[in-house]
Amino acid sequence: MMKVSLKSEKGFTLLEMMVAIIIFAVVMIGGLSFFVYGRSDISREGHRRAALELASQRLEELKAADYSKIEPYSCYGVYDYAVYYIHYSDGWYVEDEDPNETVDIDNLTGQSIITTVQYEDVDPGDGIASYDYLIVKVTVSWDEKGVTNNVTLTTLIGSEV
Repeated sequence: MMKVSLKSEKGFTLLEMMVAIIIFAVVMIGGLSFFVYGRSDISREGHRRAALELASQRLEELKAADYSKIEPYSCYGVYDYAVYYIHYSDGWYVEDEDPNETVDIDNLTGQSIITTVQYEDVDPGDGIASYDYLIVKVTVSWDEKGVTNNVTLTTLIGSEV
């Protein structure tokens, strides 16, 4: 009869296989979570880019508009340094309340765009109220997966005196 020695056999033990499977599973879960979070970041940045384009487009439209149509004095007949809201609907309208204007950002519909306008005095220390230019601010907000994101652009617009 022939004796077979267990020491001469080559291979893995059950314990070694279980450790290898656990290590493989941990690496795969880590890689998968990296992929999932990376994809959501790409989606959020895509919406941010679209929101920046909308805000930039709004600022360019306001810079090209007739100054008398976007200044608060044209609507209220009084100069002050209050913040007013401005929106477009067959022409520019300046109001003292948020008109709740909405835009579509890629596949997200009904997102918020707020445009404000405010007079600025270059030399407020002289004691004379002067309305040298307008500060125009555009904020685009969107909700994504329960988180509110904002993009805000600001510019100065002066009259063509």
